[in-house]
Amino acid sequence: MGRKVFDTVGKLRNGIIVTIISKYLYIIIMFVVTMILSRVLSPRDFGIVAVLTVFTNFFLVIGDMGIGAAIIQKRDLSDRDISNFFFIMIILGLLFGIVFIGITELIVLIYDDSVYRLIGHLLTFSVVFSIWNIIPQAVLQKKKEFKLMGFITISTTLLSGTIAIISALSKVGYFSIVYQSIFYAMLLFIFNLYYSKVKFKLEFNAKPLEKIKEYSMYQMLFNLINYFARNLDSFLIGKSIGEAALGYYNMAYKLVLMPVQYLTNAVTPVLHPVLSDYQNNYSMIYKQFLKVVRVLAVLGGFISIVCFSCATEIITVLYGSQWSGSIVPFKIMSLSIGFQMIMSASGSIFQASGNTKYLFLSGLASSTLIISGIVFGVLKGEIVYVSIGITIAYIINFFQTFYVLINVVLKQSLREFIVVIRWTVISVFITYIASGNFKLSGTPLFTLVLKITLIGLVYLGILLISGELKRVINILVPQKRPENMVKQ
Repeated sequence: MGRKVFDTVGKLRNGIIVTIISKYLYIIIMFVVTMILSRVLSPRDFGIVAVLTVFTNFFLVIGDMGIGAAIIQKRDLSDRDISNFFFIMIILGLLFGIVFIGITELIVLIYDDSVYRLIGHLLTFSVVFSIWNIIPQAVLQKKKEFKLMGFITISTTLLSGTIAIISALSKVGYFSIVYQSIFYAMLLFIFNLYYSKVKFKLEFNAKPLEKIKEYSMYQMLFNLINYFARNLDSFLIGKSIGEAALGYYNMAYKLVLMPVQYLTNAVTPVLHPVLSDYQNNYSMIYKQFLKVVRVLAVLGGFISIVCFSCATEIITVLYGSQWSGSIVPFKIMSLSIGFQMIMSASGSIFQASGNTKYLFLSGLASSTLIISGIVFGVLKGEIVYVSIGITIAYIINFFQTFYVLINVVLKQSLREFIVVIRWTVISVFITYIASGNFKLSGTPLFTLVLKITLIGLVYLGILLISGELKRVINILVPQKRPENMVKQ
């Protein structure tokens, strides 16, 4: 048993490290692409595409139907079952593509602007390829092909980003963002299909669906409500406050989500396939999860302080002075980064333990709070209030999510969780107070670098004194396997 546990820790560590490296490279590429595009395109250009992105994401959530997560979780699925699921996705992708064209016409009527018609028709290709990609990607995750998936992600991001930059410099406007989305989805599907070896067969059998019915149903319901909570802001802001305001808000929100999505998402794709091997051993799952929480808390705390204290410099350096309208929303929402980073990893634990029903119920409570925060801000008529509402909602959600996960699902000690994050909370609080006393002047880039350095020194100093830094290093650095484990 000891050897098995050690191997699990090794798989988690290696998988997370590989995925983090690929995600960091992804972030760098996306930063460069976004920096270039933001200087060529206007906030309205980004806002127009953001409106349609809400609907493309909706179709992807429906198209997934929870099958991707079920493939990773279930151990009794044959290659024929996988081929059957792939056939279903091919048909769904084509059907959803046709429906999306119809939805585009509805969007034109709602916003009374024909500009959405051609963009929507082009984004149909992105919808189709993304739905087709669900099964091949899930198969690679189940096989724990983390290095390969990292390589594929970086390659497709680099290629599609290059296409977007060339298009923007060719003065095609918002179509450069559209082309990036299409080519990213298409290349990702082609690479994943080739390496996953998923076979396409012209046959349909309902029996494989019975094996995953309950698990995938709650997963799909969670994805749906989570989608609405995460995207309702873009729809309401675009309709009620305006496309330019949506452009500012969306840029700030995307920047806040970068560490949440690209760092946490480097962890969650590894957690589910690895810990699903122990879906009946809740103690084991919780023990490994606490290690992930400790690391995410330390990283999330630091990123949150940096983004809050350096909001003006970050927006100016990355996007230019024309995006000053994004500064205040970004600063407000950055307070939720640490909470979101830790909370995002919880979904994999619900999945790995086989409790997607509670994932759905917890998600329902979370979505209610988030939607309430969004509506509050929209009624106020300013994106600043939307930012305040959504930030408060995320912080409240943090507590309800982990109460359900730890107390109800895993039936473990909530006190252990609090102990794991306590020093990070203290470090964040002290560093935040110290950063308020930094009085610096110079160019935005110089000030940004100096602020990050000073914040980092204070933060690391507190972690070092408290011993938290050593505990995090012990988790990240591979430990030599004890001799008695090798002999077992």
